Amino acid sequence: MGELQTFHTRKYLKLKNSNPDWIAFETIPCALECLSILSLLREDKNVSCPVWISFACRDGRRLNDDGLLSDALDLIWQNDVDSTLVAGVGVNCCSSDNLLDLVKVIVHHEVIQSSLIRKMVFYPNRGETWDPLKECWLHESGTNCKTLSASIVRAIEYVDQATNRKISMIVGGCCRTDPKYISYIRASLNSSGIV
Repeated sequence: MGELQTFHTRKYLKLKNSNPDWIAFETIPCALECLSILSLLREDKNVSCPVWISFACRDGRRLNDDGLLSDALDLIWQNDVDSTLVAGVGVNCCSSDNLLDLVKVIVHHEVIQSSLIRKMVFYPNRGETWDPLKECWLHESGTNCKTLSASIVRAIEYVDQATNRKISMIVGGCCRTDPKYISYIRASLNSSGIV
């Protein structure tokens, strides 16, 4: 865990000193890395801006390292019950096909249910497959603007229906979602009356 914490601490301190609105620890593939981030935040007695942690997931319940998303959320809950370290939690760099299942895991976990201030964060990618031999994305494996946007709208609607309070959400697109995708997401949110 020492190398992970050193890696994140160096970047965190540099970002923190630039007075950002938020610091995002994103595309976290495993619970161990989450724990190293929590440790560095706990050691910093001066967390001066909100922080979110978002996880990279391989399917609707597992992190990229095959661990369970719920186990990583347990770590946040156990180490930050009062939401003083982590102001947002969610997923990114995941297929939009898995987004709703991942959002269900998060919204029903104590990490969100118990916090009046913690935000949900989700920004899926286009769902393309990386070809490590050719070192490129397989375009035919991804999803289109309409499908990606619809998955985000469904996830937001689910969160609103599943909770008895309004949860703030930060949403968008990750890998290979270009301005066309983001514009389509925004238009879909507007037309559905969400924003």
